[in-house]
Amino acid sequence: IQMENNVAVVQPTPHLKNKDLNVRKNVQKPAQSPTRGTNAEIATHLSQKKVREVPPYREPPGPASPPLRTLPPYRDPPPPNLNSPGRSQFVHGSGSPHVHKDDQPSSSNSMKLKRNLIQEFQDTKVPTQSVNPLSVTAQNMATVAYTQRYVELIRLVNKQRDTINAQQADLTKFDAEILYWETKSREQMHQMDYISQEMNRIESTGRIIEEQLKELAHVEEESEIVRQQEKTLKSEITLLRSKLANCETELLQCKNKIRLVMEELAMEQHNISRETDERQIMERKIISEVEHLQNEVEQAKRATELASQHAESLKLEVVNLESAIVEKKLQVERLVADMKEANLQSLAVACSDEQVKSLLEGAYKPGSTRKMIGSPRQLETAVPTSKNPHGVWV
Repeated sequence: IQMENNVAVVQPTPHLKNKDLNVRKNVQKPAQSPTRGTNAEIATHLSQKKVREVPPYREPPGPASPPLRTLPPYRDPPPPNLNSPGRSQFVHGSGSPHVHKDDQPSSSNSMKLKRNLIQEFQDTKVPTQSVNPLSVTAQNMATVAYTQRYVELIRLVNKQRDTINAQQADLTKFDAEILYWETKSREQMHQMDYISQEMNRIESTGRIIEEQLKELAHVEEESEIVRQQEKTLKSEITLLRSKLANCETELLQCKNKIRLVMEELAMEQHNISRETDERQIMERKIISEVEHLQNEVEQAKRATELASQHAESLKLEVVNLESAIVEKKLQVERLVADMKEANLQSLAVACSDEQVKSLLEGAYKPGSTRKMIGSPRQLETAVPTSKNPHGVWV
């Protein structure tokens, strides 16, 4: 850090650059070491073996690790003291050491801003010395303006620092990718060499095989003839097998027919014997039934004779009963007529004037008693009618 006209200017430090270079070397070394080892192994492998498998595809490596040294966080400077103009002028110089601690302070934009700031400070310094030192307010305004400018510059520097760090990370990532693709191209070259060797070997083996095929051309013709004979023999064998199968099926059909015929004969003999037995049984049953029917007919004849005799006797009895019934009816009619006459005579004898009046008056009066007509002994016998021949109580 150098002071120029009370303004601090940050210069790059060599130890930071050396550290960055060491970090890059450390990042590049692990990326190069496996490729060198693989190249040596490939060379030894190709010298030892002619046949080699194609290496598998590998994904590109990720971004390298960030530098070992991390920058401290930015801290805002203390507010300026407006009462001391000398100190306010020194604020620009004292705050500058915090500005540039980046890895690349030689960027064009930061240098231009520094130069403009120094020029403005020098331009404003000359008239302030000639002015009366009592004008404190003007100086205070100038210091406020410079502090605002200083804060803006600090923001710009921090932004540039972030962009530089991002660019540094991108550079490390791109360096790693470049190394990876260089090793990949070398591996592909080795693969192409291996493929060319394999093609030469395959061509040589193809030539040898063609020569062997030319030598074995007559063997192919013989094999084709043998194949044709084999096909003909197979077709003949299949025909014979089909004929055998047909003969076997015909034999089976004949056996089945013979078995069916024998079964039919046995069934017919069995049916004939069963029919003869049934006929004999039926004849015996019919004979027994005929004899039974003859006996029943004789019994029926006897029963009919007895029934006819009994019917004649019953007819005689019926005639006698009818005559007796007629006589009884006549007697009943006579008795009924006699009873009517006796009833009328008894009613005529027992009837008085008071009874006639009560009959003529009609309904009984309340408190009066019902009087019987005739004697109770006359009512013991019922009067017979056409609907009730046993008699009706009156």
